[in-house]
Amino acid sequence: TELLDGFAKKYDPSGLNTTRFREGASVGEVQAAAMTQPFLATKRLIVLEGVWGKKMTKDLAEPWVELLKSVPETTVLISRETIDADAKHPIIKNFKQTKEVVHYPFPSMTLAEAASWIEREVQTRGSQIERSAIQELLARVGPDSGLLIQEIDKLVSYAHGRAIGKSDVETLVVSGIESDIFATMDALSARDTKRAMELLHGRLRAGDNEFYLLTMLTREIRILLMVKDATDGKRPDRSLLAQTLKLHPFIIGKALGNAARF
Repeated sequence: TELLDGFAKKYDPSGLNTTRFREGASVGEVQAAAMTQPFLATKRLIVLEGVWGKKMTKDLAEPWVELLKSVPETTVLISRETIDADAKHPIIKNFKQTKEVVHYPFPSMTLAEAASWIEREVQTRGSQIERSAIQELLARVGPDSGLLIQEIDKLVSYAHGRAIGKSDVETLVVSGIESDIFATMDALSARDTKRAMELLHGRLRAGDNEFYLLTMLTREIRILLMVKDATDGKRPDRSLLAQTLKLHPFIIGKALGNAARF
């Protein structure tokens, strides 16, 4: 966060020259952004969040290595990965001895450290957050600073000057397990059973109770059926549907997209 804030103050106060990419971004997308000249500035920032991953093969790494070798001096590229810098990652090992590359280790925060850090980050944005909201945010996201920053920015904007409460977090922040359940339903609606099984096995490996997972899936299927029944071939009014079914518009939107494919 300090690196990004420092870049913004020095080179990009408007935010027009900062581009973020997350898991799933292609080499082509990143290359197009990295090669673009800065707009009314001397530097452009590209931020990769979990794009490379731990399972990167040598063949998949080759185009990334070529891209990184060709990044112009006007582009600063930051990659944030949950990878040990000493690991034999096919991308990282190519640049460990390069003078233009700097490795910054970011050890995981404890929950207590993360709670204090959240409070400070909210205060630097001119807002306040209740203790119960901090606890709920950590329960849903965990002590990952990159993910927390995204949620904090969203919550501060949503609260619009008032203190952020637990209900705000419950409304806006999707927990890791909820996110994976949504993704599982997306995969099932696309008839991608392999992806659905990978997601469910991932939750089991993370220690989630199988009966709790079944309960979550049952809830999503019930919502899907409610939405499908309520629309019955008609063009839906998302806001009205959310009020009628007493569900958040985000959940209604996900269900509508999946219902059309079931």
